[in-house]
Parts: sequence; structure tokens; C-alpha cells
Amino acid sequence: STRKCSFLVSDYECYCNNKRFENIVRAFDIGFENVINTDVDMIFNKTINCAKLLGDNDIALLNENEDLLSESGIYLDRVRNMWYPGKWLDSKFKTDSPVCEESFIAIKNTPLVYNFFCEADRMLHNDFFNWDADYIILNNLYRKFSAILKISNLPVEYSDRWFFSENSYVWNGAAEVKHVNQSYIDRYNQILAEI
Repeated sequence: STRKCSFLVSDYECYCNNKRFENIVRAFDIGFENVINTDVDMIFNKTINCAKLLGDNDIALLNENEDLLSESGIYLDRVRNMWYPGKWLDSKFKTDSPVCEESFIAIKNTPLVYNFFCEADRMLHNDFFNWDADYIILNNLYRKFSAILKISNLPVEYSDRWFFSENSYVWNGAAEVKHVNQSYIDRYNQILAEI
């Protein structure tokens, strides 16, 4: 069935996608100090030190209003990318929905961050079968909490959906990437063969 998004999606897909905030809250309840939440189509190439990645920040994710960052010096060529935020094409571009990619979120378990994700989970259950609900909620809460939470822009190596660099920690198989990018497909098949 067609949902409130730009493509066909089922209730089951929405259910799986929209468990992310509940899973984060559960990880916090168990007592994890730091949590990395990702989509299922991520390929991890290197071990990630979440505490080091976060530093003194509460949350790290991709922010469209910030310049794209590279930790390892990836050449950030805008034009050859399969998908890229509008910010990269227009230096005057600003959006009131700066969280452009929720596929990878690094999170520190603090009381304020816990409240952030509890509120996100409550909001999500009011719109559970909307594929874009997590994106909408993250942006709404970003605006509400950005003055009191330390939210940093994630270096592209932690959610690389454009460059597929050997220096990247995580390759993001978002959207059509997992079906059309040969580097991603080859790495995926290599991992399957090793299992």
C-alpha cells in the first residue's frame, strides 16, 4: 500500500523501521553508556569506538545545514554522488529539517538524551505506519532540544552512502545503493561468502 512517503511501503516495513527509538530506549534501560543505532543495510568495515566518536557530544548524526565532514580526508566530490543534500549545491541553503540521514545515530546515555528518545518513541507510536515518521520526529526534537543538547555532525566515514571509501567505518546501503553500486554489492557478497 502507499503510505505518507514517495514510494510503496508496507505496514511491516514501517513497523521494522519505526522500532528504532524503542530499541534505543531499551538499550539505555539495560544500562549501555553509548548506543549506535543503524539501519539494517549498513556494512561495517571497521570497529567503531562510540565514546571516541561522540567525545563530549550527546548525539552525532548527519546534519544537512552543516558542511560535510571527513575524518580521513575523503575527497568530497559533490557531483559524482548518487544522492546528495541540496546544501552541497547551494551554499545559501538552510533547512528547518537539518537531520537529513537517520540511518546512523551515535548516542550517549544521559538523562536529557534519555528524555529525548523517550519522547521520540511516544511521538512515533502516534504515527507508527508512516515511513518518514522517524525523520520528522528527529527534526522536530532537534529543533526543541538543540539549545540544550550537544548534537554534532557525523563525519561521512560513519555513514558513507556516496564514496564507498576503504577508509570508511560504515557503508550505507540506503535506497537504491544496495542494488546499483557495484562496490557495495561486491562487499555485501564477500561478507555473505564468509558467513
